[in-house]
Amino acid sequence: MKTNLLRVMAIALVIGMLLATGCSLLSGEDHVTRLVQGNLDQVYLGEYDEEYLSLVDLTAEEAEEEYQTGLRYEAEYFAYYFGILTEDESFDDLSPTLQQDIIDLYDEIYSHSSYEVEPSVRQRDGSYTVKVRIKPIDIMVQVVELYENDGYQPLLDYFSESGEIDWSTITEEEYWADTNRYGELMVDMVRSLLPGLGYGEEKSQVIQVDETEDGYLQINGDDFAIFDEYVITYP
Repeated sequence: MKTNLLRVMAIALVIGMLLATGCSLLSGEDHVTRLVQGNLDQVYLGEYDEEYLSLVDLTAEEAEEEYQTGLRYEAEYFAYYFGILTEDESFDDLSPTLQQDIIDLYDEIYSHSSYEVEPSVRQRDGSYTVKVRIKPIDIMVQVVELYENDGYQPLLDYFSESGEIDWSTITEEEYWADTNRYGELMVDMVRSLLPGLGYGEEKSQVIQVDETEDGYLQINGDDFAIFDEYVITYP
C-alpha cells in the first residue's frame, strides 16, 4: 500500500478547511455530505460545479489548479516508485514531455475512480462522520505483474540495450536521455493495460468532519490519507 506523503499534504491544503455556512437550503448533515462529495470529486475527478465552488469559496481556475497539483504529486510518486528517478533526483529533472505524459496518464487513471459517499451522521460531540465506499483501481497491480514477469517486450529490449552502456563514462546528457526513454516506456506499458483496468475488493473508510470555532468544517487528515491509499492499489 502506498504512502505518498507529499500528495496527502498537498491535498490537505485543498480539503482542510471548508465553509460550514454556504447553503441555507441544506441541513447540517446534508451540508457535510455535499462538501465531502464535492471535495472527492474535485481531487480525484477534477469535477466541480458552481454550487460546490460557492460552498468552498473557490473559482473554477483555483479548483483546477488544485486538481493539477494533486496529479503532479501522484506523477512524482510514480516516477520514484518505478525507479525512473532516484531519491536525490527531482521530477523537474525529467523532460517536460515526460513530466506531462505522466501527469496526463494519471488524469486518465483517476477518471476511473469509483466511490460512493453515504449520508453523513452527526455525532454526540458535534462532529460528523461520513462513510465512503471505494473500489480500488487495480492498474498498478497489473503493471507490477507484467513488469516482474518480463511481459512487456519494448521494456525487455530497453533493458538489453541499456545493459551495454558503460555507466562510468556516460555523459549527463546521455544519462537523462536514457532515463527519459525508460520513463516513456513505463508510461506506454501502463497505457497498454488501461483497456483492462479493473478494481480490487471494495473498501470503506469513515471520514470524520469537525466544525471549528470560527464556523468552518475540517476533514480529518488521517482519515483522508487512509482513503487516498485505497483509490489506487500499489503492490
